[in-house]
Amino acid sequence: MIALVYIIILLISVPVSSFSVSSQKTSIEEEAYYLEKGRKEKKAGDYLTALKTWEEARVALTIPSMAVAIEHIQLATEQELVESYQISSAMYYWALSAQESDALDADVIKLEMDMLESLTDADTYKEWRSAFRKSPAQVLPLLQKFWTELDPTPNTPYNERLIEHWERISHVRDAYTLKRNSIYGTDDRGVVYVKYGEPNFVQHGEFNLTNTNVKDLVISRIQLLDPASRSEVVSADFDLGPVLDETFATAMEFEVFKYAGSRRYEVWRYVDHDLDKDQSNVFIFGDTAVKGFAEALTIDDFIPSSASTLSKRFALSIPANELVLNGQGTGAPAEAPQPIDFGITPAIIIQHEYLKQFSTIDERFANAYAILRENFLRPGQAPQKSQAFVAKSRRVNEARVIRNQAPKEVSTYLDDFPTIPVSAYSYRFIDEKNKPYSIVYMESQPQGSFIIDSGRNAKSMFDNPLDSALNVFSYYSFTHGAQVRDEDWRLMDTQKQKPEIIIDPYVQSPSSESVFIVPHLGEKAVQVFYAELKNTHPETDPYIDSPFPKSLRGIGSVKQTQGKPLNLDQRELEMSDIVFGHQLEENSDGILIPFIPLHSKEIGFGDNIAIHYELYHLEQGLDDISRFEIEFEITKKQRFLDRLRKDPPQFSLTLNQQVAQTYFKENLEVETKNLEQGSYTLRLTVKDTISNNTVERKVDFKVVDQNRR
Repeated sequence: MIALVYIIILLISVPVSSFSVSSQKTSIEEEAYYLEKGRKEKKAGDYLTALKTWEEARVALTIPSMAVAIEHIQLATEQELVESYQISSAMYYWALSAQESDALDADVIKLEMDMLESLTDADTYKEWRSAFRKSPAQVLPLLQKFWTELDPTPNTPYNERLIEHWERISHVRDAYTLKRNSIYGTDDRGVVYVKYGEPNFVQHGEFNLTNTNVKDLVISRIQLLDPASRSEVVSADFDLGPVLDETFATAMEFEVFKYAGSRRYEVWRYVDHDLDKDQSNVFIFGDTAVKGFAEALTIDDFIPSSASTLSKRFALSIPANELVLNGQGTGAPAEAPQPIDFGITPAIIIQHEYLKQFSTIDERFANAYAILRENFLRPGQAPQKSQAFVAKSRRVNEARVIRNQAPKEVSTYLDDFPTIPVSAYSYRFIDEKNKPYSIVYMESQPQGSFIIDSGRNAKSMFDNPLDSALNVFSYYSFTHGAQVRDEDWRLMDTQKQKPEIIIDPYVQSPSSESVFIVPHLGEKAVQVFYAELKNTHPETDPYIDSPFPKSLRGIGSVKQTQGKPLNLDQRELEMSDIVFGHQLEENSDGILIPFIPLHSKEIGFGDNIAIHYELYHLEQGLDDISRFEIEFEITKKQRFLDRLRKDPPQFSLTLNQQVAQTYFKENLEVETKNLEQGSYTLRLTVKDTISNNTVERKVDFKVVDQNRR
């Protein structure tokens, strides 16, 4: 396998200019040969042979083929050929490595780009389209960046999220086929499933209204009118009271059922998308009023827009002593008909009944129903005719806000897999060659994943007499890793460490810790820190079935852009970020930061503060000596009402220093026994007394009860 990868690297590294037009034509013909051969083998049910054919194409073709790669990953996921997933992932990345060539199939590349549109944001997709218009090859690195960012296991040979994506596509092409209007050849449900996977909750149903409910609701609304409002609608001389109400309700019932036909619906609810206020991400599908079976943003998509106004044929009038409906009476009217308008439209009635039916599905619908009912049945004046439109607009806006807050895509496997919480705390420095770098403290909590796995596999691991407890634990390995990738997500630097896992049954177990020295590659470069727990015991199984390697039992990662580095202009005085902590070691020669950092910036009451800071670009005098003044100050943060009062600092110290170089590094301990519990600001101000340049850094921190920290 290693030799095969090496050959591929050699092939794709040959300059594009070395291929002639004739060789490109040959490549197109070769691609067609392998595609057709593999498709015939697939049609015959010889799936493994088809995969092997396309794998041979990967070696034989001089220009990587997206079509071949897609065929491979489609077949592997359709038939759940798990043993081929790693090769499928590698072939997909091989296709993305293609360089500029007339042999590239633009249609296949565009289709792949469009199939990812729903998984990304509008700006990213716009960037893809712009690159594709220039040439198909220019969009391939952008797609590679997209998938590399989503890779849940940066240290494994393949991308499990990519495999999961194609597993979902395979599923939706079989399951959601009421229409073929989506990019995946499915109805709208397929698009949502590819983004988020299987919903946590599904409800099927059909909107149904009853005559009694409609008439009772209309009569209830009319009877809530105050006398003054009612007299504006119907002249007191012709107010027939209950007869009029019943007649109007009957007429409205006819109008409502004209618009509210039998419409099926299907509601999907996702409960783990990290929305505000414990909201669910809810999707509605069904027989909409305009598009047929489709996704509906709100229940209003099931209601024809014409239901918001009464038809011209709908008119109630009172001639003299007779009630006339739709111009049909029992005799000639003695007077011109008087129109009756209670401000009620079919749309508001349908909204009320649909939301009532949905109110038990999700809190969002229950709230919408409560608001609409309260407004509609408010005593007093007749409702405004625009009430249905206003209610619809409110719901549409709310739904759009939730959609914008929801993630663009979610990995079900990653959600279900044992997660290792990971944190990374970065501090900026400059080395002696004036190059920026960071010291990054990585912390993780693998104890939960370890306990889940060891408990699940206890019988397999501990009941084997050949395995002592010591030998059993030797099957576990735990890794911290750090990667630096440029803005296109190409790997530029990688490091690994093997921290300890400490499990203390009596107190909260401490984090596993690593310290990485990370080069700074640019403001848009990305730092990726990951943790992986593995168990290589042959008789054990992972927590869930997934594309992840069988030995992988816990994962976690955090990504950060490197951001702005420190100022490298040697004419400007600069200071590093301040590392804040406690328990400074007395004999600390050779140790860069000889104390325990407190990244939370909380220190126990009575505990001394330790800080590390560095100065750069000090100016030297004629005697090659740099001279500078350092002022330390700790002030208590004031409450809002106390800000006008200027309190003296809690701690202040000024030092004059001189060194025989242009930089200075120091670890300092500050006594805090006089600081009561509360919030403070530590400020360091440095003045270069030769150049008169100054620089300042500050740290906000808290003094807390020792037990709390």
